[in-house]
Amino acid sequence: MNQPEATGYGWKAWRIKRLLQILELKAQGLTDKQVAEKMPISQSTVSRELNSPQAAEIGRSLRRRAAGMVWALVERQLNQIEGDISIKPAQKLIYRGQLISILTSLVPKQIEQKIEGEIRTYDVEALLDRALKQEELLEKNR
Repeated sequence: MNQPEATGYGWKAWRIKRLLQILELKAQGLTDKQVAEKMPISQSTVSRELNSPQAAEIGRSLRRRAAGMVWALVERQLNQIEGDISIKPAQKLIYRGQLISILTSLVPKQIEQKIEGEIRTYDVEALLDRALKQEELLEKNR
């Protein structure tokens, strides 16, 4: 009888493949429930896979690899933008903004987190009136 292929993480290859599919769906901003609906597994299986020690080790390994590749490219790009004297300061801002937007698109779109606190609302009109009054007082004192 053939044994399934084992990997260095103590998991079988099919299980790592399933975890990577779950991570890809989570990176698209889906919740655990939505991931479970897209894949033929339960929500508790999704949670168990994401919270397993093997998944944490795989995540650390992927982050090490990505940091070695991505951040070196980002640093090189930033050095090119900052070091090129033919680029005007306004263009540098645009290029840096584009680079930041690319990097932020790599971050998950939706993060599940329990938040406790209170919602504060501010009267914007009153704040602006107070700021104008302070400006008027400053001008009188000059």
